[in-house]
Amino acid sequence: MVKAVFLDFYGTLVRFDPPAEGIQANACANHGLQLDAQAILRAYPVADEYLAQENARSLVWRRPEADRDTFFAEYERRLLAAAGHEVSLATAASIWKQVNETPKGLWLYEDALPAIHALRDAGLTTGIITNMDTDIGDTLYSLGIRELIDLWVTSGDVGSGKPHRPIFDAALAKAEVSATEAMHVGDHYEGDVLGARGAGLRALFLSRNAVDTTNDNATISTLLEIIPYIQRNGLLPGY
Repeated sequence: MVKAVFLDFYGTLVRFDPPAEGIQANACANHGLQLDAQAILRAYPVADEYLAQENARSLVWRRPEADRDTFFAEYERRLLAAAGHEVSLATAASIWKQVNETPKGLWLYEDALPAIHALRDAGLTTGIITNMDTDIGDTLYSLGIRELIDLWVTSGDVGSGKPHRPIFDAALAKAEVSATEAMHVGDHYEGDVLGARGAGLRALFLSRNAVDTTNDNATISTLLEIIPYIQRNGLLPGY
């Protein structure tokens, strides 16, 4: 049975406002590239998979500044290539710099709050596991969900991020549940899904905007599908 559900943070619970794809499109336009925001949105899984792979090697946010800049230039290059535009690494670096410097806030996805309430109404412990390097308590408060989240673990707390096991083990310890009693939900297949399974947890892949190419049966398109999935698989007491 599932007693605790952990959620990824960015891309799962929250998004940028203005939307990341719009920021990208504007930055590209300023560099003479006309990209459709939807094409950028569909390209994000490709670039984010590269991010997950690099985080598995060593946390990007903990690398020296020059190394981070090199990574994000390549991240941007891969993103634009997946959206149909090949650019030089130097151009990608310049576009990323504008994207990074654009003022933006964090907003909850529309399905986040009702999904969290559904988890709590089902008697489940709710938690967040994120590769963000800083404490997110104040951010959760500003989003209005701090009182609804029982625990959170960041890569900064552990010194290791997804897909590595220590960050999942830390969440399990905080929730006081075993790996077989927990499920993790996230939008990065390698970091969230394969990482969680490698630590012994069940996992759900959240594929919001792109055609799922993983052929993974444990895939959802909205957070509102978490409880139905748990019920359908007989993982909730009473069902």
